Amino acid sequence: MSAHPASPPAPELSRPLIVERIGAGGLVEDMVASPTERQALAERFGLVALPQLQARLDIARDSGHRVTVQGTLTGRVVQACVITLEPVESTLTEPIEALYAPEGHDLGDEVFGFENGVIDLGELVAQTLALALDPYPRKPGVSLDDVLASTRGKKT
Repeated sequence: MSAHPASPPAPELSRPLIVERIGAGGLVEDMVASPTERQALAERFGLVALPQLQARLDIARDSGHRVTVQGTLTGRVVQACVITLEPVESTLTEPIEALYAPEGHDLGDEVFGFENGVIDLGELVAQTLALALDPYPRKPGVSLDDVLASTRGKKT
């Protein structure tokens, strides 16, 4: 038997954009994540829930085949409080800005590559979401000192 390399997992939020579709006037993409996509992203990023996720993207292409994507991600996330583990809901509004160029071109540090004339806008939104998450979500009014004090008082 020959060993086949494992296929990469399918992206949780995939919105392939064929670069050739971008006309001279650019393109606007409105993206709304489905319940299934939101659940998969919640699992990927360790969220309690992801009740809402959407993005509006303005896309332009220059004569050198570079593609600029600018827009805004909006959403609601529920994370576990790092102290009490209780759900903490927050609203996100994050700018999105990315520059793409075909693989093989000089990409530099700030440019993402794309292959076969396709950019996955869904993965861009997913990565923006990941960067926007609070790494230490905390329920309002809760401090570690309060929790430690209450647990010290319960010891017998």
